[in-house]
Amino acid sequence: MKKNLFLFTWITAFLLLNSATFGQSDRHRTGKPVSASLSELVKAGFHKDGLLPSTTALFDVQSYYNLDSLASFSGGFAALAWTGSEWWVAQWNKDSLFTFSPAGVLTSSFKITGVGASNSGVRSMTFDGTYLYLADNSAPANIKKVDPVTKTLVSTISVSSTFTVRTATYSPLTNGGAGGFWISNFGSPLVEIDLAGNVLNSVPLSVHTLVAVYGLAMDTLTAGGPYLWAFDQAAGGTQANLVRLQLPSCIPTFVLHNVNSDIGVQSGSTGIAGGLFISSSVVPGENTIAGVLQGTPDDILFAYELDSASQIANDASLDTMRWQPGFTIVPDQQAGIFTFPAIATNRGANLISTLTYTAEVTQGASVLYTGSGNANAMASGSYALISPSGTWTPPGIGTYRVGGEVSIVGTSDQNPSNDTLSFRINVSDTVYARDNGVVNGALGIGSNIGGTLGQLYTLNSPDVITSVTFRCNGPTENDTTRVVIYNFAGSAPGTMIGKSDFYYFSASDTNGVVLTLEVKDMSGNPLTLGPGTYFVGIEEYFENVSLATSNFNWRPAVTYITFPGQAWASNEAFGFKRIYVLRANTGNSVTALPEFDGSDALQVFPNPARDRITLSLERGLFSYALTDLNGRVLEQRMGLGGKKEVQLSTDKMAVGVYQIRAVDQQGQVYLTRFVKQ
Repeated sequence: MKKNLFLFTWITAFLLLNSATFGQSDRHRTGKPVSASLSELVKAGFHKDGLLPSTTALFDVQSYYNLDSLASFSGGFAALAWTGSEWWVAQWNKDSLFTFSPAGVLTSSFKITGVGASNSGVRSMTFDGTYLYLADNSAPANIKKVDPVTKTLVSTISVSSTFTVRTATYSPLTNGGAGGFWISNFGSPLVEIDLAGNVLNSVPLSVHTLVAVYGLAMDTLTAGGPYLWAFDQAAGGTQANLVRLQLPSCIPTFVLHNVNSDIGVQSGSTGIAGGLFISSSVVPGENTIAGVLQGTPDDILFAYELDSASQIANDASLDTMRWQPGFTIVPDQQAGIFTFPAIATNRGANLISTLTYTAEVTQGASVLYTGSGNANAMASGSYALISPSGTWTPPGIGTYRVGGEVSIVGTSDQNPSNDTLSFRINVSDTVYARDNGVVNGALGIGSNIGGTLGQLYTLNSPDVITSVTFRCNGPTENDTTRVVIYNFAGSAPGTMIGKSDFYYFSASDTNGVVLTLEVKDMSGNPLTLGPGTYFVGIEEYFENVSLATSNFNWRPAVTYITFPGQAWASNEAFGFKRIYVLRANTGNSVTALPEFDGSDALQVFPNPARDRITLSLERGLFSYALTDLNGRVLEQRMGLGGKKEVQLSTDKMAVGVYQIRAVDQQGQVYLTRFVKQ
């Protein structure tokens, strides 16, 4: 099998949000993290789940291209098609189309009158051998028929489905061989229509089970078919899974492949599912399944070899860990009991009599918790939610590794590479977070609409919210925002109880900015709160605030939004299963560790300072916070990895006395002060 790898230099790119309404954005992302090495979910070797690797060429990589670099555009690529001589690629968030040679050379960029709009473009493309058919998610539901030679719109097919068409794939077998399409829109039914747009067959979500389908491709090439392939973002809208469905039932077969496991690793960009296409003429002598990985930092066009496959007899997979409470960073005063439920799947052909899931928490070489649980009588393709025994309470400030593993009792797992997951939980002195510090996108409400968006935090004991840190990916110069805090009244934010001053975005902010805004109660006093759940939000005023989002650690009923004419609703009600890079900073005092004057341990020089200071700690820094004497946070960083020296710029600070609170790798807290001249 050919393995010609075409890798082009990738660039970090910022993508400004368009002015479409909240519910119309598909994907926005930037390659810049808020901070590195905070917490991450690592899928171990999700390669060819359920397949016998020694007997199949399926998913051998044929090629991949960095679309952002080749087209000199920063993201938004989703749809693709192969016409027999060139690739067609489209951006979902604008009406831009591109063609590339088989070698990945950009040959044209253009627009077609009547296809897409300035802020909403083509989501999928398919080809019948003569014409391209484009789905741009526009209402009423339709498919655009395009001549690829003249690059003109030939006609528009009105579709009688109950949803707009996000993805369509041409099916020569439909309507007795007269031709037609399979269409869908994320978690919709999979619908078969004729060439006139009439519905012939509809397969409900309860049968096909795929909740976030972005791309579809008809497969009449593989033995045992025909098949329908789906490129699925999966639960949470965060994955890039290729799933093979049997036709005409649309029931998933055993074949599932995570594109991030190989293309994501090799290209340096991981992301979510985009468009999908199948052809027999891309690589001589081989069939191809190709798609677009909507990636971070860049979008990738990839091509795999398409081949038949044999199923592994015994294969258990640990799919996700849903620890509770769902925070990645917790202030020490709020840290309580954690549990570690997980979802495991039988991806093999045989029944699993007993599957065991084990969770473990470690810090360094010390094992702090071990718990296990079982699932019984798991049929092929079935999954189970398993809660391990016991609970764990963090002993104090520090970083803790949580690992999970599944095993088959009494039988060897023939694919152990998908048996494990791991992530980290940090207990800090002041910071509360749900994200892992990696920005995968951004959301906003829309130009000239305004509103509020944010997420929930829970206090287990009385505390003070002193400030809120968040990232805006691409705000507009001279636009404004502020932080707002609401109590949470059962199912929706209730009354505003705190706020920050307004912040006006500068020109330098428009490429992305991380802000920390001080918060007070409605009377201008410190925001002291009792135990309970609170909504931490960002207000949008004139333009899209582009609040950064993360694909990691989404939970239902956690993120909320409101705007004129729209009562408070969860983000998932609009189809967005992501959490915000939006952190609450608390004013607690450290309870588990002594705090001492660090004048002989945490060094600051020069002191007094003018333009720059250096923090020096022999034991190595984990985090620091720079505040004024009123406790207002001016700068903070975490995940420093034990650096012994860190430099801070002070040239824009007013003359006065400032305080630094630092934490070392072992969780010890240090205080010191310096004078800015």
